[in-house]
Amino acid sequence: MARGQSLLSSEPTGILQQPVTIGHVQLRDVLLCPEERGIVNFVRNQTILERDTRDPTTVAYPLANLGFVPNTIASLPIPGSEERLIAAGGQEAELHLSIHSSRPTGAEPRRAWMGRPRRLWQFDNVLTGSINNSVLLTSLSLTRSHESSAEPRVAVSNNDCTVKFYDVNVRGARGPEGLCKRISEAGTLRIDVPVNHSSISPDGRTLLSVGDSPHVYLHALSGGSRITFTELYKLTLPAFDQPPPSPFSINAIPACFSTAFSACGTKFAVASQEGMVVVWDVRSHKPLKVYQTGKNRPSGRRGNGGASGRLYEEVWDWGRPGSSAPGWGVRNVKFSPARNGGKELMIFTEHTSLLHVIDARTFEQEDIVSVPTLINDPSPSSSSSSSSSRPSPQPRTPATDTEIMPWKPGAIISKAIPIQ
Repeated sequence: MARGQSLLSSEPTGILQQPVTIGHVQLRDVLLCPEERGIVNFVRNQTILERDTRDPTTVAYPLANLGFVPNTIASLPIPGSEERLIAAGGQEAELHLSIHSSRPTGAEPRRAWMGRPRRLWQFDNVLTGSINNSVLLTSLSLTRSHESSAEPRVAVSNNDCTVKFYDVNVRGARGPEGLCKRISEAGTLRIDVPVNHSSISPDGRTLLSVGDSPHVYLHALSGGSRITFTELYKLTLPAFDQPPPSPFSINAIPACFSTAFSACGTKFAVASQEGMVVVWDVRSHKPLKVYQTGKNRPSGRRGNGGASGRLYEEVWDWGRPGSSAPGWGVRNVKFSPARNGGKELMIFTEHTSLLHVIDARTFEQEDIVSVPTLINDPSPSSSSSSSSSRPSPQPRTPATDTEIMPWKPGAIISKAIPIQ
C-alpha cells in the first residue's frame, strides 16, 4: 500500500527538558493536557505541576502539593463553570481532589504567569483498599446520553479487585447535620482480579475495566444516586502471533494497564504489558484490529524508566529497587478528542522509547515516533525503583527522574500497514 501523508507535523509543537516522576514502574498515566494545546500537567515528586510547552523558557508551577507520589492523575472541566477538577491516586490508597480556576485560553506563552490557575480547594484522604492504580473523572449521568450529573464523579480502580465510584461535592454543600462531606460513595464494582485501569463510554452507560489478566470486562451502568453494575460480557485478548523470547518466567501474570473509548463511542482499545493493543467495535466481540510491538530488542541496555528487553520478570521482582519491566510493554492508549473535521487518532506508548500514532478512522496508517534519547543513561544501580503492587503495598521509593534530549530530525518511522 502506498504511504500516505504523515499523521504528524514535521516538527513538534514544543521541546523542553522536564523531569517527571514515575512512582511505580508499571503505572505511567502521570502526564495530561487538560484543556489548551501546549499546556500540560504532570507529576514531579509529591507535586502536580503545570507547564507551557510552547515556550522552553517558562518554568513549571505547582497546582497542588500532596503527601504522596501519585501513580495516576486525571482532569475534568466542570460543566457550567470556568473551573476544573483534578484527581490523583497513590500507592497506599491515597486520593487527592482539588478544584482550580481555568487558565485563560489563548494567552501568550511569555505572559502565561498572569493567568495561572488558582486552587480553590483541596481534599486529601486515604480510601479503603490497596493501591489506587488509576483514577477517572466524569460529569455524565448514568441514565441519559450526554446529560451532566448533579456533581462530578471520581472512579478509582484499585488493586483490591474493585472500581469504587464517589460523588464529588464541588460546591461544598452541607448535609442535614451542617457538615460538608466532600466525597460520598456511589457504588462499587468487584471483579476477580486487581483492577489496573477503567474507562467510561462517552454516553456514560458502559464501564470498561482491565487488570492482572488477559480479560476485558464490560459492565452497563445505571441508577441515580447509587450506581448499579450489570455485566455485559467478558472478552479475552487474542494469542500472540509471535512467541515471547526466552528466557521468561512461566509464573508471570499477563496484565492489561490501559483502556480507552473513541470519542464517538463506537470503538474501544485495551493495551497490555505484554506488548499488545487490541481494538474492538462495540457491536462485535471479534477484535477489529490487533497491534503487537516488536520483541527483539537487546536486553543488555536499560532504557527509560528501568525497562529491559525481557518480556517478564518474576511477580515478586516488581518490589525490588532497580527492578525492570518489559521494554515493549504498552503502558497507555488514548483516542483523540472529538473535533469537527479533524482526524480521529489512536495513540499508544511503549514502556521504552516508542510512540505509535494511528489513523483511527481506517487503522491502515501508523506513524512510530522514536522518543529522544537520554542525556545521561542511568546505570542499573541508579535507575528507577518502585513499590510492589504484588501482593501488598510496600514502602514507596520514587523513581529516578529522567530527562530527554530534544527531538531529532528524522525521528518518525512510518508504516503504511499496522502489524496484524
